[in-house]
Amino acid sequence: MMALHAEKPPISAGLASLDIDLIFWHPKVKDIKALQYFLETNSLDERAQSVVWLKKFTMRLSMWKGQYLHEMSLADWNTAMQALDHFLRQMNEYYHPRRIEYDTRAFTVGLVKKVRHRTRPLSILTSESIDRRQPAWWNLKI
Repeated sequence: MMALHAEKPPISAGLASLDIDLIFWHPKVKDIKALQYFLETNSLDERAQSVVWLKKFTMRLSMWKGQYLHEMSLADWNTAMQALDHFLRQMNEYYHPRRIEYDTRAFTVGLVKKVRHRTRPLSILTSESIDRRQPAWWNLKI
């Protein structure tokens, strides 16, 4: 039997989440059929969780092409981030949200690292300089 927090990474894995959380604030279109289509075409739909609220869409992405994000090699991570970049551009073009947040903060074995909320360009997701083991909380500028 799995414990509630069995999926939490050990401290040695870094303080970033196993998943990527996205928040699309105040989308102008409320229909979620396009959302599902964009997830599928970018291979991000497996184990993705989406919730539609009155003023936002929230989403947790765990996998890309059948691989867990936290278990990927650096090369696969960079390719997955290109797919995520394309997905976010499609979402922005179709839904026109006021703001998109990218969040990889996580509680790891009861510890949390404080992270400043910053505005970053979308291109940072595909840059080699991103450290996926460190948590991030960004407003993405597209």
